[in-house]
Amino acid sequence: MHKRIVAIAAAFGAERRAAELYAHSPGFQTLCDDLEEVIRLSETLPQTPENAAALAECDRLVAELVGELRDYVKHADEHLGRATKRTGKGAKTGRQD
Repeated sequence: MHKRIVAIAAAFGAERRAAELYAHSPGFQTLCDDLEEVIRLSETLPQTPENAAALAECDRLVAELVGELRDYVKHADEHLGRATKRTGKGAKTGRQD
């Protein structure tokens, strides 16, 4: 995982969870790979007036992908297929009371 993605995950207190998601969730891997690619592209674009729009779009994409990653980590249990602890009718235990 790209070092900046790890730093981003650490910034919202989810470094370990992000590593777990990266190892087990193809959707999270895709988001991380997309973010890594956008970061790489933005780092290779020369800082010129001609590239200002492209650099602004890279910044927008980074912000959007970071938001998606944050939401993904926030709801990690759902993405990893873990049953949530619920009781009563319709619980994920499959038991109908």
